[in-house]
This record gives sequence, structure tokens and C-alpha cells, in this order.
Amino acid sequence: MCAFITFESDDGKNEALSFCKQTLFDNKRKVSSHLAERMIMNQEPVFEQATEPSNIIWENRYIVGANYYARVTAITLISGFMLALAFLIIFTFKKSQIELAAKWPSIEVKNFEPPTISAVKL
Repeated sequence: MCAFITFESDDGKNEALSFCKQTLFDNKRKVSSHLAERMIMNQEPVFEQATEPSNIIWENRYIVGANYYARVTAITLISGFMLALAFLIIFTFKKSQIELAAKWPSIEVKNFEPPTISAVKL
């Protein structure tokens, strides 16, 4: 059994890490009620400091077998659909751009000189 626990402060983390350490007092005084207090689901807990959660993929921790392959298939189908949709949108816009360019072709004007403004003297 495995659990990832996040503490709000370092004090809580340190308390949990020191919880499973046995002291000299615990070794001399093995009382069944004391052991029962330390048990979680009939097992004595062992706390270890985990690595930083940046390298743990939480969503895929417990996904195995058919569920994993169903998710991969769904992601592949959705990605393919989005890619095809983007292709169709770009293709449609480019086609309409080509049709509009053919409808109104550009005209090349040669020897065009802008009109000059002459100053008028009074």
C-alpha cells in the first residue's frame, strides 16, 4: 500500500518521518496497546521522504491494462480529429483566398507618376 501525503509545514513532515523511528524507550516497553495505536489497517506505517513531485505523473500512477490503452486510443482519436479539423479550416480559407484573388486580379501600372502640387502665388 502506498500513499503520497502533502504537509503544510516542515514540522508535520518531520513528525511523520520520526513517527516510525524506534527509540530506546519503545524497545524496552513493548505494550500491545501502544503497538495498536501505531497500526494503520493492521500494518505498522513506514514513512519515507519522496522525491519532488515534479517527476511524478500523478494521472498515470494507477492506470494499467485496458484502461491505459483506452485512454491512449481516445487521445489519438481526439488529436487526429483536431488535426483534420485544422487542416479543413486552413484549406477552406486558402481556397477562398485563391478564388478572391482570381476574381479581382492585381493590375500592374507602368509609368505612374503621382500628381505634383504647384504652389500658387498671389
